[in-house]
Amino acid sequence: PGGDFPLAVNERVIEQLNRLLGTPDGRAFMRSSLQRMQEHEALIVGALAHYGLPAELMAVPLVESGYRNLPHDGHPRHGAGLWMFIEPTAREFGLTVEADNDERMNVALEGDGAMRMFGALHEQFGDWALALLAYNAGERRVQEAVRATASRDVWHIIAQGYENDPDYVARVMAVLL
Repeated sequence: PGGDFPLAVNERVIEQLNRLLGTPDGRAFMRSSLQRMQEHEALIVGALAHYGLPAELMAVPLVESGYRNLPHDGHPRHGAGLWMFIEPTAREFGLTVEADNDERMNVALEGDGAMRMFGALHEQFGDWALALLAYNAGERRVQEAVRATASRDVWHIIAQGYENDPDYVARVMAVLL
């Protein structure tokens, strides 16, 4: 459901796969993240099905937070929760973010916001790889990248420096592998 999700295997993805599986820290991170994922799996799988989104998006909270429901650390450009929504994006998708009530810490509400965001990004870009890039770098940055590079190839766009978090898309692909 939700269209074709592109699974790429290239040098960047293999490098991330080697970091995740080829190092003791990477293996420990994957092991503990996959264990924590089990606690939230039914809720997220249900939300993905409800919105008709691909199951591959289960990899996003693993990359974002290691499936830890992390509180905000005080840095204005950092996110919170499993899906690591930054404050303006959380508000854009209907979440309350106040000192006494941060709905990013509510896994169900934040997950629903993430589903709606991914649905909107996929509708806008018509491509899951670009939607992933936009989730991390922002839709305006991806729009700018598509215009500036005259390309819709996420790997070409990334090679031109339009990623926010280096190797984010490659890490998601590596987790899926």
